Amino acid sequence: MANTSEISSTERLLDLIRDKGDRKLQPSAASPPSFFSRRLKAPFSKVLSFRKAVTVGVDIGTSALKLVKVGEGFDKTQKLLDYLEVPFESDISRDSPRFPHFLNSVLAGFCGTSGKVEIWSAISSIRVEMRYLRIPRVPKKQIPNAVYWTYKKEVSFDEKKDVFDFELLGDVVEDGTPKTEVISYTAPRQEIEQLKGIFSKSGFPLTGITIVPFAIQNLLRTQLIEPDEKNICSLFIGSDWSRIAIFSDRNLVLSRDIKAGMQSLIETIREAMDEKQAALSMQLTDTEGSKAIETSGKESPITTDPARKIFFDFIKGSSSSPEKGGAFDSKEKEIFKLVCPALERLVRQVERTIEHYSLKFGNERVGKLYISGQISTHKGIVEHIGNQLGLPVDTIDPFASGSSFLGEVSPPPSAAAREALVPAAGMALSNNSRTPNFIFTYKDKEKLKTVSRINRTLFMVFLVCISLCIGVAFWQSHLVDRKKAQLTALQQQLEKYSPYIDEARILQLVARTKHKSETLKALGKRYAGMAVINEISNMTPPRIRLLSITANLGAVAETKDKTEKKFLLLDGIIFGSHLTFDASLAGYLVKLKSSPIFEEPIIKKKSLEFLGDREVLHFTAELKLV
Repeated sequence: MANTSEISSTERLLDLIRDKGDRKLQPSAASPPSFFSRRLKAPFSKVLSFRKAVTVGVDIGTSALKLVKVGEGFDKTQKLLDYLEVPFESDISRDSPRFPHFLNSVLAGFCGTSGKVEIWSAISSIRVEMRYLRIPRVPKKQIPNAVYWTYKKEVSFDEKKDVFDFELLGDVVEDGTPKTEVISYTAPRQEIEQLKGIFSKSGFPLTGITIVPFAIQNLLRTQLIEPDEKNICSLFIGSDWSRIAIFSDRNLVLSRDIKAGMQSLIETIREAMDEKQAALSMQLTDTEGSKAIETSGKESPITTDPARKIFFDFIKGSSSSPEKGGAFDSKEKEIFKLVCPALERLVRQVERTIEHYSLKFGNERVGKLYISGQISTHKGIVEHIGNQLGLPVDTIDPFASGSSFLGEVSPPPSAAAREALVPAAGMALSNNSRTPNFIFTYKDKEKLKTVSRINRTLFMVFLVCISLCIGVAFWQSHLVDRKKAQLTALQQQLEKYSPYIDEARILQLVARTKHKSETLKALGKRYAGMAVINEISNMTPPRIRLLSITANLGAVAETKDKTEKKFLLLDGIIFGSHLTFDASLAGYLVKLKSSPIFEEPIIKKKSLEFLGDREVLHFTAELKLV
């Protein structure tokens, strides 16, 4: 037989349901979120231009579509432009054929006239394998191979089924050896292609696909979250699973998904109710109680499960903490007591993860815990987890009032609404320079660098060619100016001459010049003999004595076929030593050949003879007259 305390506990749980019978049930935190959007307060602020493209983060949940739009100003600060949460219709889910059309209608209205819009979304991190690695410092070209094979040793994967990528975190020194820190990961290619296909069909292709831990990393890297500690832990408590992520120096270094979430807490309430089913049946014999349960079962999909209804009313309805003097009322205390065992198991998983991080990373201490998920709206549970782990605890809230991120946009109205938009806000802060992108991996980045390098080279060549062309153009322009100046000077000189030269005057000058030429030729013929004798006399040295000179000056008239040959025949003797006769004769002929009158000297005859008692060289030479 059940004892009195057990029955009273059951009665308290029953009261949680029975108390709602006389009034309309309020929508729980697990109900599909309502449609809301906060536009810019000042209309003129929409015309502010942003230095870069506007980015939209799209978080596809189980029951609603959440969007956040962010722009980057000229001062490189991130500004919230808009946010939106749209619940799914009853017959639409992510896998529904109608979903792309639904997505198109939402994005078309949300993006509006923002111009170029980059859209980022996320896949589940459950099947994403991630490893923090330290590789030896190698040249840049060898880093991809070094990371690939180091990761391959720890994680087996198929490149046809998985996308591999990595991000360099920085350089460290380990045991005196310089190394490079790397976060590497693989993601299922099928899920990536499926998500790409959904957005492509909607007419809004994706710029990037990431995971929520990297979206949280964006919040850290853009300093929308500024923890005081170097190492922090992020705990997301979902419906069926939870994610533990550890960040060091704003970089994600460890991420782990565990199969424990709010459903585990709900199960503890359900088990307590099942154990007392007999007592519940006895308590619910009256008609009013039965009607209360039936009525609650028709409110919403969540209220069909009383345990689930109790749990979400609990995390939504109280912000007190049992750790600070029992501020809970008796019903809340009872529920908290029921969920504590499952909560403790979750805390132990976080504790073991932090211990693993500390051992692997050289006794690095985690200094702060951030909690996200629907459960983070319950301050009592948040503080309890922090106390169990011995860490200061906080929630992730980039929409806090007074934040420069909000700009002219009003923040979401409640803590639950702000928490629901955190993943979308993190994705809206994405870009390829700081966010891992499963559809733009290191291979794509290398290709882009190569293309950019080629483009820069071509641009530089183009600039050099343009510079050369401009230089040549200036040089030619300078030459043209000089020629024009010379032409102007010549024209001025020409204008000084008078009379002006015309064709008749030129013909007259030609006739006069021809007459002078003919006169000079006649004089030349008349005095040709004297010129020849004068030239011979001047060029004949003392040691050579000419005995006779015979000249043919072409006295016979020229015919059409040939002209009479003009020549000069010299007969003479050379005095001196017989050893120098030939040299003297050769020098004499060369000297005659250098004359403008004579050419082609030929020795006709030479011989040694005696003139008295002196030996001489007797020669006969022929020279052609010009």
